[in-house]
Amino acid sequence: MSTRRLAVVLLALIAAAVGLVLLGGPVDEDERVRRVVQDIAEAAEHSNTHDILGLVSDRYYDDDGLDKKMLQAMLARQFLTRGRLLIVLGPIAVDRQDTTATASFEAVIAEGAEGLGLSADAQGFDVELELEEGEWRVVSHARHDVGSGL
Repeated sequence: MSTRRLAVVLLALIAAAVGLVLLGGPVDEDERVRRVVQDIAEAAEHSNTHDILGLVSDRYYDDDGLDKKMLQAMLARQFLTRGRLLIVLGPIAVDRQDTTATASFEAVIAEGAEGLGLSADAQGFDVELELEEGEWRVVSHARHDVGSGL
């Protein structure tokens, strides 16, 4: 291998190593699952139904009987009536198999501008996800109260 070619290869390897360090290294699948949950929470804080639904499978169906279309209507209604939300996520535990995952976490959801609204609720969530075309998508979720009146 010529000296010039070796220098180019070494520069490429150094650039790749620096890129991994600056970007936090390669993202593992558990972290990708966590990011879906975080992206949904961020979109909900901005009342962005479109971005939320982009992370939801067309096969979505939950224990409350909601499919994706009904979920869309419910979100739109909630965002119109509740106004701005503040969502604080607790640690997200991920239980993942090859193409399925469950993300379990607690979140505090406060209503009103600036998150200083009239009420806040702590809820526990179990979000079921599946890997579809290389992307994690929510296929179902269940929630339960862990406290209220915060």
